[in-house]
Amino acid sequence: MRRLWSVMVALIVLTGCASLPESGGVFPVDKQGGVEEDTIALFTPPGPARDASPEEIVNGFLVAMQANPSSTSTARRFLARVARLNWKPDQATMLYQAKGVDALASSVNVRLVNASLLDSRGGWVGPVTDGTNVFSLALKRERNQWRITNPPNALLLPLSDFTARYEPYNLYFLDPSAHMLVPDRVYVPRGSDAPSSLVRSLLGGPSPRLIGVAHSEFEPQTTLGLSVLVGSNGTAQVPLSANVRKLSPQALSRGVAQLAWTLRQIPGITRMSVSVDDETLPLPTGAREISLTQPGRFSPLVPGSNEFFGLRQGRLVSMADQLITPDSGPFGKSGFSISSIGLSIDGSQVAAVGSNGRQVLVGPRGRGKSSEVRRVYTGTKVLKPIIDRHGFTWLIDRTPAGARLVLVDARGAVATSSVQSAPGITGTDVSQCAMSPDGSLLACAVNRSKRSQLPRVAVSEVFRGADGSVTRVGVARVYPGPVSELRSLTGIAFTSPNDLAVMGLTETGDTRVVLTPSDGSPGSASQVQPDQVMGRALALAVSASSVPGAPAVVRLLTRTRATLELTPSGRWIDTGLEAKFSTLSFVG
Repeated sequence: MRRLWSVMVALIVLTGCASLPESGGVFPVDKQGGVEEDTIALFTPPGPARDASPEEIVNGFLVAMQANPSSTSTARRFLARVARLNWKPDQATMLYQAKGVDALASSVNVRLVNASLLDSRGGWVGPVTDGTNVFSLALKRERNQWRITNPPNALLLPLSDFTARYEPYNLYFLDPSAHMLVPDRVYVPRGSDAPSSLVRSLLGGPSPRLIGVAHSEFEPQTTLGLSVLVGSNGTAQVPLSANVRKLSPQALSRGVAQLAWTLRQIPGITRMSVSVDDETLPLPTGAREISLTQPGRFSPLVPGSNEFFGLRQGRLVSMADQLITPDSGPFGKSGFSISSIGLSIDGSQVAAVGSNGRQVLVGPRGRGKSSEVRRVYTGTKVLKPIIDRHGFTWLIDRTPAGARLVLVDARGAVATSSVQSAPGITGTDVSQCAMSPDGSLLACAVNRSKRSQLPRVAVSEVFRGADGSVTRVGVARVYPGPVSELRSLTGIAFTSPNDLAVMGLTETGDTRVVLTPSDGSPGSASQVQPDQVMGRALALAVSASSVPGAPAVVRLLTRTRATLELTPSGRWIDTGLEAKFSTLSFVG
């Protein structure tokens, strides 16, 4: 029990005071008001039966935490009087796939199988590996009835219950330049209190892994009033504490953008206002409310484009509306033979790996001369390059000692060696890497490392200065997730700022693409996984949408050089393109 308590205390220190609510909303909302209604069956668990045994009390306590709408009032009835007052289940959530309950003389041992942890904000912490999923609950008699005296300060839920009732959302924070938003995924219960839960979590600040990567414009002492009120016209009224008045106009604009991008995810909320002491706060623009239907400033998304690119006979071509056009820049002409490409966010620059896999060239697209092409690196076997939105080119070189990370700035200079370390990625067998659209995450498909011979997804935070320059790459979070069913991984790409498409081979040698969150969490229960494709595919390419909530365009180049596109139903359809490409790519 002490070990579980220590984990909970550590989480409180790291994540601040924001918490998930213990009960449903406390305000009425018209059904046409736009807040998503809970479609999961209601469940009101029974309280403790008279003369129940210690084992029955513990089992009843675990079941009572599954109440829907979410409430802990019944679960508290299984606790002793003092424990009932001191129990704080909002400090964390522990999920489990199965449980074992064994009764002893005056205690009951509980073992939660395949347990994972969420912090007080609803952020995914990951699998429990330190044994805190096994604990002993002490009981004593009160009024001749057994009651629990030492409940863990966490909500304990079956994973199936969690995926059915909780929905993934993003909290949005500012990058070091304060020009762009960075998403931070959390899970909150579905229902009318979701807007309030999201704002409370946002005011709690970014998760520990994002400290130094992103920040909030709201002071840690900023609190939400009673609740976020959503009217029948879809306007969300956000009451905040008085210290918001201290923000400069620029900081207030950025803070409002954080709120707007966070709340716009909830269907039906179309406008937003901020109030302090029951008085609507004038925004720097002079308006008293803003629309949430337009992306607005600080977008973490990349500009949209229906154009994608490929290599045909070692030369760069572009494709739009079924029309294939040789690139007019140097890489579309004779003189260069290349095997893979990466394009900048605006599509103006190309980083190309030569056909021998060793030399990396950087030059213009659609214009310019061969004399403008620069050789920036020569290595062993360089994977597909990445050009991030700050103009840095990321290279992964597959050397005999494992993956080597090389970072090249906009002038073509290789960055310092301190940046070229990415624990969990460098030194491993990497097949491909990808950068999130906002530039805060580096994700790699890893087939083998010193610790594991199984395929893994490795995700690292990218720490930057105010000018976008890279200061370091964090220690990777490595997880198997659904890719553990694959024999090897062959490709990876971001479908949103914090969601991935991972391509790999099955035991039969066929291709499967897995859609998964970048934090290793379960994701949405409504996510449809793509169908399997026969044979080994040559390339995976994704164009993330520039419209919030819209699906990405996911394409696959098969072994027969057919270009397939993924449909929302998970099926692959042939695009009908006749060209025999050797690889595919989108801008960014």
